[in-house]
Amino acid sequence: MTVAPAPSTETLHALFTALPMALVVYDADHRLVLSNDATFAWHGLDPRIAPPGTPFPEIVRILAWAGGYGPGDPETLARAVLSVDRTRATSRLLRIGGDRTVLLESRPLSSGGFFTCAADVTTLVRAEAEASGRARQLESVLSRLHGGVALFDQDMRLGLYNPAYEALIGLPPASIRPGHTQWEVIDLLVKRGEIAADEGALISARMEGDRHRAATRQRQRPGGEVLRFETQPMPDGGCLIEVDDITALKRAEDDARRRAAMLDGVLAALPHGICVFGPDRRVSLFNEAHARIMAGSAVRLGESLEELVARRVAEGEFTPAQADSVLARQFARDGVDSRPVLHQRPNGTVIEARTARLPDGGHISVITDVTALQKAEGESRARAAMLDGILSALPHGVCVYGPDRRVKMLNAAYERIMQGAPVRVGDLIDDLAASRVAAGEFSAEHAARTLARKFVRSSDGWDEMLRRRPNGTVISIRDAMLPDGGHISVVTDVTAQHRAEDEARSHAATLEAMMGTIRHGIIMYDRDRRVVATNAKTSALTGMPAELLVPGRLMDDLIDEQVMRGQITPDGAVRMKAIDRSVPQRYSRARPDGRVIDIASDPTPDGGYVITYSDVTDDRRIRVELEKSRAAAEAGSLAKSRFLATMSHELRTPLNAVIGFSGALVGERNPARIEDYSRAINDAGRQLLLLIDDILDVARSQSGMLPMARLPVALAPLLQGAAQAVADSAIQAGLSLAVSVPKGLPDLVGDAARLHQVLMNLLSNAVKFTPQGGRIRLSAALTDGGLQIQVADTGIGIAKEDRDRVFEPFTQVDASLSRRFQGSGLGLYLARTLAESMGGTLSLEDPAEDAEGAPGIAAVLRFPAACLVAPAPPPDSISA
Repeated sequence: MTVAPAPSTETLHALFTALPMALVVYDADHRLVLSNDATFAWHGLDPRIAPPGTPFPEIVRILAWAGGYGPGDPETLARAVLSVDRTRATSRLLRIGGDRTVLLESRPLSSGGFFTCAADVTTLVRAEAEASGRARQLESVLSRLHGGVALFDQDMRLGLYNPAYEALIGLPPASIRPGHTQWEVIDLLVKRGEIAADEGALISARMEGDRHRAATRQRQRPGGEVLRFETQPMPDGGCLIEVDDITALKRAEDDARRRAAMLDGVLAALPHGICVFGPDRRVSLFNEAHARIMAGSAVRLGESLEELVARRVAEGEFTPAQADSVLARQFARDGVDSRPVLHQRPNGTVIEARTARLPDGGHISVITDVTALQKAEGESRARAAMLDGILSALPHGVCVYGPDRRVKMLNAAYERIMQGAPVRVGDLIDDLAASRVAAGEFSAEHAARTLARKFVRSSDGWDEMLRRRPNGTVISIRDAMLPDGGHISVVTDVTAQHRAEDEARSHAATLEAMMGTIRHGIIMYDRDRRVVATNAKTSALTGMPAELLVPGRLMDDLIDEQVMRGQITPDGAVRMKAIDRSVPQRYSRARPDGRVIDIASDPTPDGGYVITYSDVTDDRRIRVELEKSRAAAEAGSLAKSRFLATMSHELRTPLNAVIGFSGALVGERNPARIEDYSRAINDAGRQLLLLIDDILDVARSQSGMLPMARLPVALAPLLQGAAQAVADSAIQAGLSLAVSVPKGLPDLVGDAARLHQVLMNLLSNAVKFTPQGGRIRLSAALTDGGLQIQVADTGIGIAKEDRDRVFEPFTQVDASLSRRFQGSGLGLYLARTLAESMGGTLSLEDPAEDAEGAPGIAAVLRFPAACLVAPAPPPDSISA
C-alpha cells in the first residue's frame, strides 16, 4: 500500500491563503495562530495588521471598527462578539458594506482553542430572496386564478392547490391541505353530497389511469354547474389537474345546437326557397321549398353555378341572355342585389329571386313563388278603380298629401265639407294653412300646431281632433302618416252629433251630480252581472278602490277582490254569489273597520239589477247605546236594591250590638261589665260612623263634590302609619305583614288623609280575605313611569273576569246575604275613585311572588311622575 507524502507547510499555507473565505484560528489562550489574507482584505485592511499572537479581543475591535460586523457602534458590536461562548459551535448571518451578506461561523477545537470562518453568501442569499419572491408571486397568481389548479405527486398526494380548486369542486375553504390523497379529497366530496359513493370510486379509478396521460373530462355538479377537468402527467409520476367552470360555455354549446336545430326547422318551414353556394361556386345547401318551387329543374348538391345555368338553358328554363345575367349577378361585388328579379317559368309560375354575398365568399339565392302575388296585384288595380268610386260616394271628406307636402288627391265630400276653404291638387299644405289663417278659419298658433302634428306618426296610427269652423259647423279631423312619407286627412261633419253629445254630457253631468251628492252607494249591473255605472260613495262604503269599480267588471270578480282585501269572508262570498238578483233582496254586512252596511238589491226591467249600499253604523250604534242605557238603568236599579239589602244587613249588626249592650247596661251594677258594654257600644257606633262616611263619600264622588287637598305628602311615614293601623288586626288573624319602603322617596302631591283612607281599605281587604298563616306585603318603588305602591297578599284571590266588577259600588264577588265575608262593597270603589281624584290609577293584578302557591292578589296604585314633588334615584329598600 502506497501512502501519499504529506503536503508541505508552504503548500498548506498557499491553500489556506487561496481559500475564498476568511479563516482565523485561535489557541486556548484566545490568541491568533493563523489567518488568511481574506480575513482583513475583505474590509480593506492590511493582512499584516494582526500578526500571530494578537489577542482575540484586539482583532475583534479591529474588525468592528472596519465594519466587519455590520453597521452600528463598533464597541457595542465588539462586546456582542466577545460575549459569544466559543466552546460551542455558533453560526449567524451578517450584512456588511451595505449590500454584502456574510455567514460567520465559530467552531471549538480539541486543543481548547477555536477557529472562525466567514464566507461571502451574498449571491446565495439573493438567490433565496428571488426564489421566495417568485414563490410568493406564484402563490399570488394561483390565488387569483379563476380556474382551479391541483398538483398531485406520484403517490397521488396533494402537493399544491389554489382556493379556486376547492370552490369549484364543491368544498368550503380550508377543507383540504397538502398531503391529502386523491381518495381523501373524493371522500370529502362524497360526504358533502357533491358526488355519489359509486361515482367517487369511478373518479378515483379514472384519475389513477389519467395521471400517466393527458385527459379531459367533464362533470356536472348538483347545482347544475358544469366543470371541465384537464389532467397533465408530471415528470415525477404525479399529475397536474386543472378545473374550469364551463357552465356558460356548455350552455352556449347547447344553445348553439338548439339554434342549429331551430335553423334547420326554420329552413324546412320557410315558404321561400333557399340555395347556398360556397366560395367554389358549388351548391352546398338548399331547402325543400327551393326544390318544390323549382320542380322540374331542381338544384343538386355539389353542382357548380355554371353547370346549373347550362342545364337550365338546355331544359328551356333560361334563355342564353338570362343565363349571362344570372352568372353576372350571383357573385356581384356589392354584397347584396337589392333588386328582385322576376322570372316566369315555362310552367307558368312566376318567381322572384334575390341574391346576397356571404362572408366566406359564397352567396345565397332566395326565391319566392309570387304567382299569387302577381295575380293579386292585378286584382288590386281593379280594386283601386273601385276605391276611386267609393271615395267619390263617401260622406266623409278625404284629402291625401304626398311626401312633398302637396295635395295628391281629394274627394267631392272634402270639397263640400270644407266649403269656403278651397283646396286643389298640387297645393302646398303650408300655403293652404296660410290662406286659411288669412280667411279667419283658424289662428296662426293653431296653424303652427296643426302643421307640426300632420307629419308625425302617432302611437295608434291616427291623430284625431275636433274643430269648430267660423260658420258654426263642427268637423272631426283624423290624420295619419302614409307609408310613402305623406299623410291622409279625413274630415267628417259632426255638427249634429256634437250637439247631441253636448246635450248628453249635460244630462250625464246632472245625473252624476245627483249620484255624487246622495249618501248611498249605488252600482248598476247588466243582465250579464257586469258593472254598468256606479257613484263615488260606493268605493267608500264597500272598501273597494274606485279604479276597480269600472264599467265592464264582473260582480263575481269584485266579490273575489273583496275577499282578497279582507272585506268579506270566503263563506260570505259564496252566499253573495248565490243570491237570486231577479227578486228584491235586503241584507246587512259588517265591515272589518266596524261599520255596518245595509245592502238592497233590486231588479231592473232589462234583466239587470241595482245594488244600494247604506251606512247604518250610527243607527246600529244608537240602538246599542240605547240597549246599554236600558241595561245600565236596570243594573243601577239592581245595584240600589242590592245596596239596600246589603246596608240593612250591615247596619243591623252594629245596631243590634248597640241595642243589646245598651239594654244590658240598664240595671247592671258591675263596673267591669259596664266598661265592656260601653266599649262594645262605642265600637259599634264607630263602625256605623265609618259605614255612613263611606256612603257619603260615594254620594260626593258621584256628584263631583268630593273634597281633595293638593299638598306634598311624605310617603314613608304615611305607609308606615297605615301598616301600623292594621298590624293588630293582622296579628289577630294570624298573618304576617311586611313593609318595603325605599329611602329617598319623593313627596306625592295629593291628600294625605285620602291616601291613608285608600291604603286602609286595601290593607283591610287583604287582612279580611287572607287565610290564617298568609302573608301581606306593602311596598313602594319608583318606576320609569313614576311611583308604584302595591298591597300584595296570599289570600283567596279574585278571578280575572271579576276584577273589573269588584270596583263597582256596593259590589262583592259573593253578593248573597249569607256571604262568607261581610262588608258594604264600597271599599274598592272608593279606593279607585280617591286614587283617580289624586291623578293616579288603581288596578288588581296577579302578585309577582307566590312562594306558597296561594292564589293571592296585588292591588297596585300608580302615580305618574307629574304627581311627584321631585325625582329621586332608586334607593336600597328597607323592610319592616
